Amino acid sequence: MGLGYSLYAASLRSADPAVAKEMATEAHGLLRRVGHPMGIAHGAEGRGIIAFESGELGGAADELRRQSGQGHRPWEIRARLGNLQDRIIAPGTPAPARRDCSLPEAASMAVRALRSVMTSTAS
Repeated sequence: MGLGYSLYAASLRSADPAVAKEMATEAHGLLRRVGHPMGIAHGAEGRGIIAFESGELGGAADELRRQSGQGHRPWEIRARLGNLQDRIIAPGTPAPARRDCSLPEAASMAVRALRSVMTSTAS
């Protein structure tokens, strides 16, 4: 655990991106083997910081998601989709007032919105 943390700290201070990446990868592996949750988090953090600084954030995020088994979080998906208001109500169509919608109409709007989101993210 001590070696893993030392490599983690050294990786963040290295001026050479290739060396930093190598140290961070080794640190993450060591800390993962120990199995301490905080160590694993710090190892992942070091790799993420170096990937961000190297412009490799998208590939790093995908790899960390693969390793952790976690998918995109709702706030990540929301950020990629932009304004959902345009997906729920066609541009130029006045939004119905909340009190003017019946429960079946509201449910129908929600289903349409979800289908449009699912269609746009399926590719």
